[in-house]
Amino acid sequence: MTFTFPTPLNAAGQPSTVSGVVSPLKADGTPSLAVLSNDTFTSSDPTVFTVAADPSTPNGFLITLVNVTSTVPVQATHTYTALGTEASGATETISGSDLIVITPAAVVVVPILPAASLVATYGSPA
Repeated sequence: MTFTFPTPLNAAGQPSTVSGVVSPLKADGTPSLAVLSNDTFTSSDPTVFTVAADPSTPNGFLITLVNVTSTVPVQATHTYTALGTEASGATETISGSDLIVITPAAVVVVPILPAASLVATYGSPA
């Protein structure tokens, strides 16, 4: 899965953030009833974004952009791991990852053309 930030800065001009929550899935892709604990969240490149657990949301995280001045897309991988405890008491370490792509707010290329003609600007007659 790839998640793309539409802009590196929010409306207040601060680095964009996005919150999220991890949840367990069975091998067939359906939701699991395993209870998660010991969540960890990492960025493959903390110069692109940082990620931390969201203490106000169970199994939640918050990604904050760091590289907000790039004029080309930059990317890093968000990896998350947790201990899943099944109703039977069995436990397993489960994980996932997503590619996070940060695109510049606007990349405007203005070609610099060589001079091709002259224009005269006239002042007021005296």
